[in-house]
Amino acid sequence: MDIDSIERAALRAWSAAIQQPIGGWLAQYHHGQAGRRINSVTALAWHDDDDLAQQIAAAEAFYRACGAACVFRLNAASQPADLDAALASRGYRHTPGAHVLLRPVIAGEHAGAPPLVDAPLDDWLALHEACSGQAARDHAAHREVLQRIGMPHLRAVLHDGAGAPLACAIAVLDGAAVGVFDVVVDHARRGHGHGRRLMAGLLAWAEQHGAGTCYLQVDAANLVAQRLYHTLGFAERYHYWYRTGRNQ
Repeated sequence: MDIDSIERAALRAWSAAIQQPIGGWLAQYHHGQAGRRINSVTALAWHDDDDLAQQIAAAEAFYRACGAACVFRLNAASQPADLDAALASRGYRHTPGAHVLLRPVIAGEHAGAPPLVDAPLDDWLALHEACSGQAARDHAAHREVLQRIGMPHLRAVLHDGAGAPLACAIAVLDGAAVGVFDVVVDHARRGHGHGRRLMAGLLAWAEQHGAGTCYLQVDAANLVAQRLYHTLGFAERYHYWYRTGRNQ
């Protein structure tokens, strides 16, 4: 998958309540603590008749109306190519984002993977918060994002032999690609291979549903998770970063 295909798949899988096209860009806003990625501009495409200053101003006006900071999420394929430099010249500050990893879904590779339970929405949310050891984001906002997933998906839960939950994640099927989101292992039971077993189950589910590629995003600061995914056959496809407007 190229960068544009992954970006568009991720936007379809994990979408904000308010979306505003600005030329070839997409500005998103979701109330509450739903995360930066879902509250930022993704610069997908550029048209010959687009005006950069006008589009930046339109993005700023959109977020001002939402009562939020104007944030751009950028990668090596963001359009136009000089957008990052233009934002920097306007005082937009740079902050790290995430690495986007990719691996093929190989037939039969995870035939012995542990079974995963497809949990009801509210049960999955409660488990996710319990496994992380904290309410990582606004509960209502998170719930609304999950409710907006319109494609086949799995609210995956991995249990131990006694039925106690160990880890959870969301997998979203989009054609031949599966995106994995919100991966978390019970904070009290980490370091025992449960994340590896969870991913094996997710890849088995992806194969069962005809996917050929799996992608996921890992916070730039989460070196432990990056190492784990690399041992599982994932390789970095690209990374993204943020630019936040001055005085915001």
